[in-house]
Amino acid sequence: MIPSEALFDIQKIGDAVADLLQGFWGPVLRAVGVLAVLATLAVAAVRWMRRRKWPPLARQPDTEIAVDALPELGPPLQGPRLLYRGVPVRLAAVVLAPPGLARELPPINRLGEVFEALLPGLTDVIRAHRPLYRRWPPQVSTRGFVHRFFAETHLAGAPGTGTPWCLLAGPLAFQQQPLLIGLVLRAESPVHLGRYVVEEPWEWPRLLSVEMPRSSAGP
Repeated sequence: MIPSEALFDIQKIGDAVADLLQGFWGPVLRAVGVLAVLATLAVAAVRWMRRRKWPPLARQPDTEIAVDALPELGPPLQGPRLLYRGVPVRLAAVVLAPPGLARELPPINRLGEVFEALLPGLTDVIRAHRPLYRRWPPQVSTRGFVHRFFAETHLAGAPGTGTPWCLLAGPLAFQQQPLLIGLVLRAESPVHLGRYVVEEPWEWPRLLSVEMPRSSAGP
């Protein structure tokens, strides 16, 4: 028979163990409850994000100019003639961009004025040659635009020398508004004009010229 004192000690030990277990499992159970709530919220958030119709990503403008995909045609025999350093060329592609992140290009219906500001008669050349036209996003600087234009226009050779293709890029002034322009030109046969950086707007008429067709005289 167990003495009453021993039974009392055993009961005290049992109470102590119960208190210890209660002190241990209480925080554990609370932590488990918090984790369960967080898991439920996470699952609900994932389901909400899957059901939400996110707007499509903005399409990045196409800045690459694949020269290989351009028509391998020299200057047309009829219509206005475009000459680069005295060499007849076809205007194959035109790139326009505004300088500075806060600027914009003129609207489409004023492009004719822009081209005439670059070179009188260039609008007639564009109508006849029908070049590829690209509107680029705002450029940080003129140098950056020129470098990017040359990089996006992949010319064979070193670079383009000894091929019919040649490039010009630089600034132009349109009604006191600075713009950036790049031209892709193609001659009838291989030339050694390559790439040229136009430093100032007044250089364009020194490099390019337009010859209008002579009207045939009547009898």
